[in-house]
Amino acid sequence: MIATHRRAGAPESLTAVSAEFKNVIIERMDVTSAEDVQALAGKLKQTQIDILINNAGVYNDRSACQEEDCPGDWRTQDFGKLEKVLRFGEGRRLKRLAEQAAYIGTLEPEFEQLSDGELAAKTAELKQRLENSESLDELLFEA
Repeated sequence: MIATHRRAGAPESLTAVSAEFKNVIIERMDVTSAEDVQALAGKLKQTQIDILINNAGVYNDRSACQEEDCPGDWRTQDFGKLEKVLRFGEGRRLKRLAEQAAYIGTLEPEFEQLSDGELAAKTAELKQRLENSESLDELLFEA
């Protein structure tokens, strides 16, 4: 997750979020500057971005203004609880981990019956399968 801001230093609100959620990366970018946007896009070109938050957070609604020098209505935008956004997907992750744990549980009786020698042979078998191009993901649960 990338959180952007346009200030010289990172805002305290983003720094606090980044301290609590280590997957939040803070970057400086003024969305009104094509140069800033292109520079950050280049910097993050190889980075997977699931969520991008722009911390501009203020808009000026001048629709009720009758005169030219009307300051308008300045409010902070509300995108809902940021924590809810940050925790998005955790349910799926927990479900996947529970399924993996259940699968590992099905392997347990087989491994409990192995002698020390058979267990050592299983280790050698797994190493050989890895050398034969089987992926670590495929071997993970048996290992």
